[in-house]
Amino acid sequence: MKKIISVLLLAVLCASLFSCAAPEPVAMDILDGDGNAVATGYYDEDGKLLYEEKVNSKGEVIKKTTYDSEGRVEKVEEFMNGSVSGETVYTYGDSAGYYSTKQTVFNNKGVVVNVKESVYEQDLIVSQKRTFAVSDGVNDVEDSYFSYNDDGTVLETVNSNGRKVREKLTDGNGVLLTDHDFSSEESSFKTYYNEGDKIAKTDTYNAAGELVISLVYTYDENGKTVMTESYNKAGTRMDYSKYVYENDKIRAIYKYNDEDGLVGADEIDTINSTIMYDDEGKATVHKGVYVPIKAQGQ
Repeated sequence: MKKIISVLLLAVLCASLFSCAAPEPVAMDILDGDGNAVATGYYDEDGKLLYEEKVNSKGEVIKKTTYDSEGRVEKVEEFMNGSVSGETVYTYGDSAGYYSTKQTVFNNKGVVVNVKESVYEQDLIVSQKRTFAVSDGVNDVEDSYFSYNDDGTVLETVNSNGRKVREKLTDGNGVLLTDHDFSSEESSFKTYYNEGDKIAKTDTYNAAGELVISLVYTYDENGKTVMTESYNKAGTRMDYSKYVYENDKIRAIYKYNDEDGLVGADEIDTINSTIMYDDEGKATVHKGVYVPIKAQGQ
């Protein structure tokens, strides 16, 4: 009886106020694996996540992700200077893993500059249409179609003319191993990745499919590039570059020939100076103001 009276009182109260407003979403921090807040989630009274927002150091929203009633991503919006710079809308099929996305990018005036529409089946992308705004009223459209082997470890991309433009190889866990880009008809590039998802090597081939040059990467224990080495098609090292860091930022890149002679340097400072060296290691060309930094090994 008391419950019935409470319900009636609530109904009378709502009627007196003409309507009962929905409760405000509850805001809670979303934490990463280390317990750091990476976004703010907004939940309904049943604890379902409605949307989440990420902000910059000024407190301005830079990304908003909205979820549907089933907890799936419905829309992702990105912001720049208070305006939407891009959005991705998700549409789902009747079966799990079947959905489509439409990604739209805007310029600083809010005008659409490109649109990417993708279709997925069993969580694998099968087709993609990209539309680029070339000029007023003129668009450039690029269609791509994707195929896989039986275990889903190889992805081939074919353009609307039927020419293969890309081939990716992954392991059984979806980790990218190689990425071969055939988009240019004059050359192609094959990139190899290590276990840390870092580029291990990049091979460049000519139009005939012959290896021209290889670039090998070396990293430190923190994953920063410390050296790159260039090899010709015979496997002979031609030159290499060493990277110098200061406060976790690249301070300088020194280039050496195959005999360990310093041949050039990009020294990154507030004035962005560039220095070239002659055969004797003397600076010969200065762009900007030279702030000396001792080269490694010199």
